[in-house]
Amino acid sequence: MQTSLESFTQDDAGVKAVVKNSGGKTKTIEARYLIGCDGANSAVRHALELDFQGSTFERLFYVADVQISWDFGHDGLVIFLMKNELLACFPMPGENRFRIVGTFPQEFKKDEGEVLYEEIEKQIKHDSELDIDITDVNWFRPIGPHTTDMSINFGRPLFLAGDSAHIHSPAALRG
Repeated sequence: MQTSLESFTQDDAGVKAVVKNSGGKTKTIEARYLIGCDGANSAVRHALELDFQGSTFERLFYVADVQISWDFGHDGLVIFLMKNELLACFPMPGENRFRIVGTFPQEFKKDEGEVLYEEIEKQIKHDSELDIDITDVNWFRPIGPHTTDMSINFGRPLFLAGDSAHIHSPAALRG
């Protein structure tokens, strides 16, 4: 059952959070801590009025979970550094399953929501010049990658984790 955070308050004893289930019923939960793991549009971060600043790269990336049949194995990371693009294939559990992360050429001028998976596969085959069969696409997402992080706010029984605290490019990780 999906549950969403409606509101929360904090005091010296901890946090009181009001949550609502998918049926519309609300419940108050009292806890010592509240950990916001609610993504890039974090309601917890917004309620705390924490800054979330960063920049976006000009180049469009893509990420997909797929099955790949090719001459390479499934026992390690495979990276292709092509003339103007990058393709990284991370092995995942399952037969020939990979998470692929790559870039479109600089001149590719579509927005994230306009890209079809077929364009990603076509780009991979064209750029890599490999005999590669990509099937069983679990999911894919074109992304305009960006790097952001939030201002630090100490002294509260509240924590942010994952994309609610930071977002970074899958190709240019930073700590």
